[in-house]
Amino acid sequence: MSQHQKHLSSYLKSKRSGPTTAGGSKDRKTLVGVRPSPTKQVGKTHVPTYSRFKVLDLYRFPDELLLKIFKYLSPSELLVCAQVCHKWSTVSRESSLWQWLLPKLPKRVRDSLTFKETKEEGFDWKSEMIKRCINARNEEILKLQISKKLSPYTGLSTEVPHALRLGDVRWKLCITDTSGKEHWSSADCFNLFESSLCVRWYSLQLPSLSRLKTLRVFAFVPIFFHRNWKSHVNSATTRSLILQQDLRSKGVMLSQEKAVSESGMITAHIICPSILATCWSASWKDGGELAFITLCLHHRDLTRRVLLGSHDRTFVPPPHQPVPDDIDPKYGLHGYRATIELRNHKATLWGQQYREMYQQYVSDSYVCLGDPGHEHGSFQKRLSLPWKTELFKGILPDMCFLDVTVLHGRSVPFWCFSSPVKIVSNKAPDGDFSSEGEKLFIEYSDEHGSIRLDFIFTMEDEGRAIVTNVEVRLLKSFVNSWFNTRH
Repeated sequence: MSQHQKHLSSYLKSKRSGPTTAGGSKDRKTLVGVRPSPTKQVGKTHVPTYSRFKVLDLYRFPDELLLKIFKYLSPSELLVCAQVCHKWSTVSRESSLWQWLLPKLPKRVRDSLTFKETKEEGFDWKSEMIKRCINARNEEILKLQISKKLSPYTGLSTEVPHALRLGDVRWKLCITDTSGKEHWSSADCFNLFESSLCVRWYSLQLPSLSRLKTLRVFAFVPIFFHRNWKSHVNSATTRSLILQQDLRSKGVMLSQEKAVSESGMITAHIICPSILATCWSASWKDGGELAFITLCLHHRDLTRRVLLGSHDRTFVPPPHQPVPDDIDPKYGLHGYRATIELRNHKATLWGQQYREMYQQYVSDSYVCLGDPGHEHGSFQKRLSLPWKTELFKGILPDMCFLDVTVLHGRSVPFWCFSSPVKIVSNKAPDGDFSSEGEKLFIEYSDEHGSIRLDFIFTMEDEGRAIVTNVEVRLLKSFVNSWFNTRH
């Protein structure tokens, strides 16, 4: 009888005869179907522990099996797996995985790869596929602005809304507190207008204002698309910085006293030309708390800002190249057109296109443009800004958004912006007693110039505002820089 058979026979006899004391006085009991794991020592007593399941070590998976599993994953899922460990990262770079995915990608991606370069030694399928997908996406979206006609009024591409929808752009807000912690929020809604975009965040969970340091807005754009240019679900994305604002700088710090408008529940603050921030009125005693944030972006260069920026810098367009004119002594002082709109979060309240903005006067600092003979039009009701959050809603009085596009005679966008503005009562005497009603005005200024709109609000027809004057003042230094003149 072999040694193994003797051992088995001895074991069976011990089972039939019950516990044995042979070899010591330890009383051991083995559970049927359970494999004992290494014993734990408690004092002088050895206590066996039992585990019904054994942990599966994925790191010991053979590469061939991992490769077969990875073939069922999307490119974005492969990128996630590559971050698990070094072994998975190595397997995810296998060329056969990315060759398998290539036929499912858009034609522009497939055409960008030639047979010759794929056979070159050291060709990295993974990195090249990602790079080609990003380049093809940018070309597909940007070509919409080149191949389509420009608006005769704004000089901008009419395909900006289509381009943003094609790119499936997602807007995210990142607020950093004083401890360095980042608080991310996805946009709750956004609306597209003729010359601007409006994005809102109203599901905010943030510390008090005293602890907030930096505000940044990012545009996330999917990398991977199907053959019909529909983005993959949960695709990996590129991130472009759109705007960055220091919330603790002297001119920006929010306070209840600096509010530009106030309703029963919130106070409104313009922290930069593109951002309207509101705070809960009842929270000021505890340091203030943000209610919602609205971002306004003009369509000019918006698509390139979304696609060509990076995670730490905004897209900077190439500098304007002046077109000289030695014949016209007033070159740069005439030939302007403008489109001006007043709107709220969802609808345009008033808009006018000015085919010719005439030079009114030239001062030491400004070139003043206007159209005194133009009918500026009117609009119903008093300007205000309806708002809502997840639980509350209301109206901010005497607030709206101003979208302005000024073109030069060559139909080139010259001065463009979209900004929240405050409606102010005009109490200065002007000697005009022919109009009855409350006189109001809106004024905006930045490093390029300023604009003022005057109007009268009457109670006729349940309230009506009549625009009486529009004046655009361009900084002479900006005009001289643009046209290379010395006015």
